[in-house]
Amino acid sequence: MKGVLKGLVTEPSLPIEAKFKDPSMRRNRLHIMLASNSDWVVPSSKDERRYCVIDVSPTRIGDFGYFQEIADELEADGGAGYSAMLYDLLRVPLLEASPEEVEVRRIGPGASKWRSGRPIGFNVRRFPDTEALTDQKRLSMSLVQKWWKQVLHVGHIGIPGHDDEWEDNVLTDAVHQSYEKFMMDRRATRIMDKEELGRFLAPFVTDRKARIWIDGKTKPSKRFGSLERTRALFVEKIGITLDWDVDENDPSKPF
Repeated sequence: MKGVLKGLVTEPSLPIEAKFKDPSMRRNRLHIMLASNSDWVVPSSKDERRYCVIDVSPTRIGDFGYFQEIADELEADGGAGYSAMLYDLLRVPLLEASPEEVEVRRIGPGASKWRSGRPIGFNVRRFPDTEALTDQKRLSMSLVQKWWKQVLHVGHIGIPGHDDEWEDNVLTDAVHQSYEKFMMDRRATRIMDKEELGRFLAPFVTDRKARIWIDGKTKPSKRFGSLERTRALFVEKIGITLDWDVDENDPSKPF
């Protein structure tokens, strides 16, 4: 579903299949707006540029008179309200001019509409980075990202013997055991093996050949460094700001 929605938004052409006809490719002319009561609506990545996400105020829930007044004004005089609204919307400044656009306009009316291959004016991919979009990024995190976020939030990997403080060097087996428990508690259908998990954790590890001496032999470990450093790297990787002081079990929070 994630790939389908992305394709509908950004693909320049789409397969169209008329009734009793063979499918053919046509120019994508879709204009998509989604409304939902669900917490998670769109799959959003770190550099998301497809969706403008806005939370609607709950102030007017059940206020039927308010919405009826809007409908009456739109329909008045044969629908003149729609024309008036369009008139206002067409005059809303959508975007401040970039330095490049200012330079083109300064040159004068004879200047080309294009500079460095970019059009002057509104760019559909430069929409506001809203708090609602940040929430969608949080909710779009993969299970392994959510596990690692929980580890960094509580400050330990959460298994017996490793559940009271941050350890900058932890046995690889213990790290995988923590991840495996998290996934099994959520009835995940697929669990990464140690090698796959190691690739996910690679950006946070300071020494990929770290080992710990136990019972007369060395065993592979993950050396992460300080908790503050590891948290900062995680925030950089996912592209959203996290409040590490918020109670992880607070039901008002996404996680």
